[in-house]
Parts: sequence; structure tokens; C-alpha cells
Amino acid sequence: MATRADIRTLAQLFADQDSSDFPTIAQYNLLVDAAGKRVWYDLWKAGWPVDFSTTTITANGSLTYPLSGGSPAPTTPIAAIHGVYYVLASERFMMRRINEGYRAQLTSAVGLTGFAEFYDIRINATGGYILELLPKSSGGTYSVDYIPSFGGFTADGTVWPGPDRSDELVAIQAAINGIRKEGAARRQDMMDLKQDYQELLQGVTDQAAWINYREPAMIRDVNTTRSRYAFDYPVAGPGGDF
Repeated sequence: MATRADIRTLAQLFADQDSSDFPTIAQYNLLVDAAGKRVWYDLWKAGWPVDFSTTTITANGSLTYPLSGGSPAPTTPIAAIHGVYYVLASERFMMRRINEGYRAQLTSAVGLTGFAEFYDIRINATGGYILELLPKSSGGTYSVDYIPSFGGFTADGTVWPGPDRSDELVAIQAAINGIRKEGAARRQDMMDLKQDYQELLQGVTDQAAWINYREPAMIRDVNTTRSRYAFDYPVAGPGGDF
């Protein structure tokens, strides 16, 4: 997770308050990392079926368990939770997220149960993501599938892991961040790049439809320039040839 120093440095760059009109190489590395994180978030939010990792929680009678910060929670920042499962032997059983109407009943249960039937995911102000097991479980193993955030580039030779053309999105967003430091004279250039970013993001997002086999295909008009659903394929509209 980002430290206060990391956030302060980025804030100074975004606000152009470091007494420089152009980013240094070291500063541009920070801007590229910030751009990469922004693009990765945009990609999975737009429908790309992003891969997920798994962490294991062993219940010990507590109500909540950390999912950030390591030991045993993952050290990689979490972007989203994919699913929570109770593990018995080699079998995984999907758990349901709690209905708030039953929270009082589940948290008032006397004693501990053998396993929890419900879960909740919350953000703690000091610890990040936490998993809540309801009712409290005296033991057992729980598996949490989560989507990791993009952690940034570790060196110049680090390869961007995104889909085709998304590397250009990172470059455009980093350029937008860099141009901000040159002041109002470059504002129009920055706005043009923002438009370029949105147009390219739409194209890269549309690619997700062709590899997203989790959703049924939807029909759209062949004359449209963008998809209307999470997964679709083109056909001619009314009056078309087929």
C-alpha cells in the first residue's frame, strides 16, 4: 500500500509544487507507475476478466481477519474480492455475503460455531481490507480469491502485463501527468490527450468481449462503433444484408 511519503511526492508532482517545469527521469518513473495503476484499474473495471490470486485464512474465534499487510495476509495491494469459500478437506464451498438485516442475529450468537456461513468485506482505517466471518468460527479454513492491484514497475526492463494497445494508455496517462507540470500553456494539449485516452480505452475495452467466455453473446448492430454489452458480436441491423 502507498505510504504518506509516496502520496506526498505524487501530490507535489500533480500540483507542480517542486519548483520545476519538467519532470526528472525519477519523477517520470513515479508518474508512469501512477499511470499504470490507473490503467490497470480502468481495464478490470471495464470488463477485462482479470486473473485473481488466493489467500488462506485459518479461523481462531475472532470476528475479523486482515487481508492486507502480510503475515499471513497478502502483501500485494488488493483491488477487489472475487469470492470467499469455506474449505473442508479438498472441497470448497461458496459462502454468501451477509444480508445486513441478519447482522444482529449472527453477531449475537452465543458461543462459537464449527464454521461460518456468511462473510463480509470491509475497509479498516489502519489495516486495509478485512474479512468478517459470521457467526464467529472456532476453527476451519477459509479461502479468499482476490484481484491484486498493479504494484508498479520495478525497473526499466519491467514488461507491462496488460492487453494489446493498453501500453499506449499508460504512456498517454503518464504524458497527461507530465504535461500538468508545464502549466496553463499546455492545457489544450492535456485535454486532447485525455480525449485520446478515452477513445483508445473504449477500443481496448471492446477487445475484452472476445475473450470473455463467462457471459453469453449479445447481438448488436454492425453499424455501431462500440459495444453495448459486456460480450457481443456484430450483425447487421434492420434492413441489412443478413
